[in-house]
Amino acid sequence: MELLLDLLCLCLLCLTGKTLCDENGPEVIKVEEGADVMLPCSLSTKENIEFKFFDWRKVARTDGLKEVFLYDAGIHYNNGLDGQSEEFKGRVSHFQDELKHGNASIIIRNTQVTDSGVYTCDFPNFQPPQTFYIELVVVGAALKPFVTILDATAYSAKLQCEVHGNPKPKVELQDSDGNILHAKVTQDSEREGSFYITLQTTVTKTGTYRCVATQEEIRHQIYAEISVYISGFSTGWIAATVIGVLFLVAGVILAVLLYRRKKEPKRIKVEEGDDVTLPCSLWPMDITSKQFVWQKTDDGQKVFLYDNGDLYSDELPDQSEQFKGRVSYFEDELEQGNASITIRNTTRADSGEYRCSFQKHQTFCIKLDVVGPEVIKVEEGSDVTLPCSLLHKDIWLTQFNWKKMSQNDESQMEVFLYDNGDLYSDERPGQSEQFKGRVSHFQDELKQGNASITIRNTTRADSGHYRCKFPFIQKPQIFYIKLDVVASTPEPNELHPLMNGMDGIELHSLMIERL
Repeated sequence: MELLLDLLCLCLLCLTGKTLCDENGPEVIKVEEGADVMLPCSLSTKENIEFKFFDWRKVARTDGLKEVFLYDAGIHYNNGLDGQSEEFKGRVSHFQDELKHGNASIIIRNTQVTDSGVYTCDFPNFQPPQTFYIELVVVGAALKPFVTILDATAYSAKLQCEVHGNPKPKVELQDSDGNILHAKVTQDSEREGSFYITLQTTVTKTGTYRCVATQEEIRHQIYAEISVYISGFSTGWIAATVIGVLFLVAGVILAVLLYRRKKEPKRIKVEEGDDVTLPCSLWPMDITSKQFVWQKTDDGQKVFLYDNGDLYSDELPDQSEQFKGRVSYFEDELEQGNASITIRNTTRADSGEYRCSFQKHQTFCIKLDVVGPEVIKVEEGSDVTLPCSLLHKDIWLTQFNWKKMSQNDESQMEVFLYDNGDLYSDERPGQSEQFKGRVSHFQDELKQGNASITIRNTTRADSGHYRCKFPFIQKPQIFYIKLDVVASTPEPNELHPLMNGMDGIELHSLMIERL
């Protein structure tokens, strides 16, 4: 319903005659909740807009247009300009280096279902004014169902399953053989962009029952199970004994699981430079007014603190330097017990064991393994191909760039640029002198997603870390390669002149004479 109202607002704008509406409607971009998304907006003339004015807004159902990002000749919401809507603060950035080419695209980080809607990119001071439209659809995968026994007698048990997500999940209760049980829908509602569904059923047999949530649109399915025991006796010591044994067995199993959890933490592997989410949840408990702490236990570093709305800051300055500015949490999911965090731009130093702790509650342990880039070794003077590929994706009309990295970002070297057919040249300078005339790409393989490059006649100075980046695709991708150029092995004709042409006996005699 909200999306239909947003589109109605868009239609009314189109009828004013001041917009560039396509008869097929705005471009639609779909992204999973929690991911970053780029909203494209670019002038076909590639006119320099560094000193121009443009404004990104979201078409809102009730309160008009929400301010997403405004740029005015170098001044914008991220460097002191007021007026940005609260829900977008700290989550929106633009491409400063691309303004000179007419690129006004923005990135919204950590998307939420409530970000869904129609966005406008407006150049009001152009003659005529220009407006671009994008429809963003943020889908949220259903969380694990919550199954409980509401009521139980000696002959039956009443089960309840609660699920929420977007798109709307299909929810079923099944027995241990996979048969779908008849269930009553006690809740089917929509709030803040998510669908909430509750089913209830009564079972009369001992067994394991499963609640399954399926979202076919995003090919997502998740389930939860619960064990039910039907004694068949209303009273008596037999029923009591069996129940006691079950509790004892359950206690032993729980103790074993807790022991294993502590002994063997969940392992997560990620490539250096990527973002990683460390999971931690007390679902369905609301932890908005609680405290939880993330620590790196192998070296004692303080990673993240949430304390009833307070975070590490100037007032709470204990966060370890290594993690400052790189850790975020899922604020909108605290009510569902989600205490997970995301560490951005991981490094090898982030590898280790992490602990998520709640006061008087559970402790979760994660082992993070940040692996280094692929290493390629080549002899000096040889040609080398540095691989980079988006499998089965046509990159003919996008941009990717290669840079040689260093500890100091200011000294990064520009290796290669492909921008919708344009390359580094006299008309588009910027390539580092070291690589001019030595780097080529695979033009015929761009439609297969191949962004690899070849560096000819390598030198020892070419050794180092290289980065291949796709900044403007829906979810920007970065690949890292380490190149090691080693000294070449001398050819036989490069040996000492006295040794050339000698057989083993002559060479041995010569060595004896010199001794």
